[in-house]
Amino acid sequence: MGLEPSPSGALLACRLALVAVVASGPAATGAEAAISREDFDRQRARIAAEAAARHGESMAARLRIAERDSEYVEGEVRRRMERGQTEAQAIDAVVGTGRAERIAKARRRLLEVHIPTEQDRERIGANFAAVQDAMRSAGFGSGSANVAVPFIESGYRPRAFNAASRIGETVKGMWQLTESTASEHGLKVTQLGESDGAADSDERYDPAKSSVAAKAYLKLLEDRDYARGCAAAPELVLASYHMGQGNVDKKLAKYGCDFWTWRKDGEDGFGTHSYSYPALVLAGSQLLAEMGLSL
Repeated sequence: MGLEPSPSGALLACRLALVAVVASGPAATGAEAAISREDFDRQRARIAAEAAARHGESMAARLRIAERDSEYVEGEVRRRMERGQTEAQAIDAVVGTGRAERIAKARRRLLEVHIPTEQDRERIGANFAAVQDAMRSAGFGSGSANVAVPFIESGYRPRAFNAASRIGETVKGMWQLTESTASEHGLKVTQLGESDGAADSDERYDPAKSSVAAKAYLKLLEDRDYARGCAAAPELVLASYHMGQGNVDKKLAKYGCDFWTWRKDGEDGFGTHSYSYPALVLAGSQLLAEMGLSL
């Protein structure tokens, strides 16, 4: 259920510069290893300034965690392809191939891109605490990776907003539910924009009601019959939440039951972020436990 931005021009160049810095870990060599923390901070500040100039002063606050991850992954893949790797090789290098490797790389991205500072972790902790009772009352338990879905979707922000999903519907609330999904699970929805603020009575903004709807939707995905008789593994449930049940069934028919062997092919909405989404949620669940955030 995320949007996949398509940055261009100077903004794209700055983002690619940033992901090059972020990706240069202890094993990096040459020019990447020589980049100082001061250079990193300057590039990050320039990115923030250009984003504000292009999209308005509030854009940085509105960017969803999923969108920032998509920018990071796509920038890294593009950079490696420019160095001669095929797309498949670049994706494998950035995202990983097997389950454990992909979750480990998703965990690294969350730490480096989304919650790199203590202030970021405190912000997530405060947001989590504000909606904790709503999730618990809806039936979510601490042992469920699904508790991390709104971490990846919105950073637990009840008023998170995106103008349109890939199917042309508004996506609102901490669970980032589309209009159709929310309506099917009993929520009142509107097509008002973010600027309407408190006047928008859309129940996707209500942490308690939206958590009940999200719980029902996730239960539906856990109980449904998947193509080829595949079991409803957590990664298939998460993929279905993000890209839709029909698209997941198409991928099952094409690649088989093991999500971790699927290939990014650009078809049926299965782009780079869809390829990463289940790993991000599972990694996010690990990080929540490490930060002491539980229901």
